Amino acid sequence: MINIWEYSVGDRVKITADNGSVFAGKIDSLIDSEECSDLEKQEDNIGIATDDGRYVDIYQSEIKEIVKLSEKVAGTVSRDAKLVSGN
Repeated sequence: MINIWEYSVGDRVKITADNGSVFAGKIDSLIDSEECSDLEKQEDNIGIATDDGRYVDIYQSEIKEIVKLSEKVAGTVSRDAKLVSGN
């Protein structure tokens, strides 16, 4: 299972769900299962504001992969945060 607590609110991520759906955007919330209401599934979850204007909550067990992205460059292309310096 993916550890969502390795990420922070404001991080840009690409999340692949276990059903194959892919969401890219900024993390808006990280919710501990103890903070969930009695009407919600009692599981940690992550909320992201997607680049296409949606808001998506995903339970930890539904996440196949999370890739941390760097900030958008000039409002266009997102690039992986792991860059190697040419020095």
